[in-house]
Amino acid sequence: MPKIAYDRLASKPAHAAIVINAERICEEYARAGYDLTMRALYYRMVARDLFPDSRKWKREPNGKWVKADADDPRGTKNADPNYKWLGGIITDARMSGLIDWNHLSDQHRGSAARYHNDDPADLIHAVASGYGIDLWEDQPRRVEVWVEKDALSSIVDPVAARFDVGSFACKGYASATSLWMAARRFRRWVHEGQAVTVLYLGDHDPSGLDMGRDVEDRLSTFLAHDLRALGHQDRLPYETADDGLPWLEVRRIALNMDQILDLNPPPNPTKLGDSRTSRYVEEYGEECWELDAVDPPEMDALISDAIRGIRDEDLVSAREAEQEERRRMLTRLSENYDQIESRWDEIAELLDS
Repeated sequence: MPKIAYDRLASKPAHAAIVINAERICEEYARAGYDLTMRALYYRMVARDLFPDSRKWKREPNGKWVKADADDPRGTKNADPNYKWLGGIITDARMSGLIDWNHLSDQHRGSAARYHNDDPADLIHAVASGYGIDLWEDQPRRVEVWVEKDALSSIVDPVAARFDVGSFACKGYASATSLWMAARRFRRWVHEGQAVTVLYLGDHDPSGLDMGRDVEDRLSTFLAHDLRALGHQDRLPYETADDGLPWLEVRRIALNMDQILDLNPPPNPTKLGDSRTSRYVEEYGEECWELDAVDPPEMDALISDAIRGIRDEDLVSAREAEQEERRRMLTRLSENYDQIESRWDEIAELLDS
């Protein structure tokens, strides 16, 4: 794993413990197969109380963060200045070769290289291992997993892929285009008799709760219009499907108050500038919680349990057996490619006959 020193940057003694603990957390999650963003690493540091006591802050009514005394009950280490402070330390540590470059991912940047393969046998073998049929084709209900933040795609996408379901990062309030396209996708499934559940994950704050409501409202508007045009008055989004759930269900599986009480993630002060704050504070108090604060294995388990609770396992097993048989056939083709190539004229003549 690459720890590459590009620059020997001077580090302060007070930063040494931060770097050691950060690398320990990164290695722990790398062994478990998770990519961490800087935000996720920050929340792991907060949850384990790894910031020094001298870095307590409180938010003023004007939204500005100011240093807090150690005994100030309003003081918290879960504050934007600490996030920025950690980011600078980690960047310097990576540049100095103290933290593995592979340990932190950036969901917002990247480029893709072109793939080439000069050996047809290798290509067929690769196709065999990656070949997959639609495991949900005969399920009574389809599932997709949607998450508020793109930065959490590195956790959500692999879980969804493991169950052969789609995933989508809304990036805040989802765009009209993305919701319209999703409704078109759902229209096809509902038309063919499959209901749809969107498993939604978002922050527990005034806007985060409202974003889930917005997704459901606008998806329902688009989908209802299309279903009426197809004559499916009995399959409109809020009508009941055969399984007793709505034809379109948007189910918020995180972050909910029962999970907050159970998992105890680090809280944030509620942003006073949000137009929905007063109603939120009246119902939940002056603290809010970010989805990033949930431990990746906990998030994985939440999604996995929700999907398992929806799909018919017997139907999945039958489809997986069919998929495995086709993979074996493709593997055998790759293993015997030289013989197939040497006798291709003979095979082609047989196919043409």
